[in-house]
Amino acid sequence: MDEPPAHRWLRPKLTELLAAAESAGIAREVAVAVLIDIMTGTDFNLPTANPEPERGKAAEAGYQETTVTED
Repeated sequence: MDEPPAHRWLRPKLTELLAAAESAGIAREVAVAVLIDIMTGTDFNLPTANPEPERGKAAEAGYQETTVTED
């Protein structure tokens, strides 16, 4: 069966993540359940509100962007 490109890209990464979880002592079933919980139970799957996160973090910290010009 031919998988969609997203499946082909994500499957090996998720397989590797599950193997790492098992190596850390987390049962595979628990790791899968936690991944499902994260993906469906939080704002993890919402679009990114700020396409420039670094600039957003600076603004949240109260910093202003400045441009330096030479005379």
